[in-house]
Amino acid sequence: RRQFIQLFPDRAPLLLFPPNECGVQKFISTTISPTLTPFPDLYNLEPCASFVADYLEYFALDNPLKLPQIIPSSQTVLELRAGDAFDFSILLVSLLRGAEYEAYCVS
Repeated sequence: RRQFIQLFPDRAPLLLFPPNECGVQKFISTTISPTLTPFPDLYNLEPCASFVADYLEYFALDNPLKLPQIIPSSQTVLELRAGDAFDFSILLVSLLRGAEYEAYCVS
């Protein structure tokens, strides 16, 4: 993180270890958990993306220029049936990786 700040002083800080819904800091890559569902329809890209878009309610961040305060687990997002863009992308990537897609969250 220090090296990134030195090399790119004008860029926003990296989101490396935000707290989860329990207040525990987790390395962001461990938040993405390959998840294979028992629903074969979700093994393909388009139905999977449609499921995430249609099943969840989208809540915009209070300030879209700032990073979110917490990054909940995909299980919590599914239980709440709601999330922001970060939550949607992490859930979608988790589902796609479970279906053996090479999927990543990038900014």
